[in-house]
Amino acid sequence: MTKLNLIKTYQSYYNAGTKPELVTFDKIPYLTISGKGAPAGSEFVDRVQALYPVANVYK
Repeated sequence: MTKLNLIKTYQSYYNAGTKPELVTFDKIPYLTISGKGAPAGSEFVDRVQALYPVANVYK
């Protein structure tokens, strides 16, 4: 698997100017989980593990 360096690939996303400006991003697929509690808790671990099979579809 090739490592993706987001900072090099999307330089304009990571270079902040000294004045606020409106930026537009390309469409970027991502996965997220939501919940409450400690990251070391079993609920968090279960949800993160559930992301892996779904994430592999989008490689």
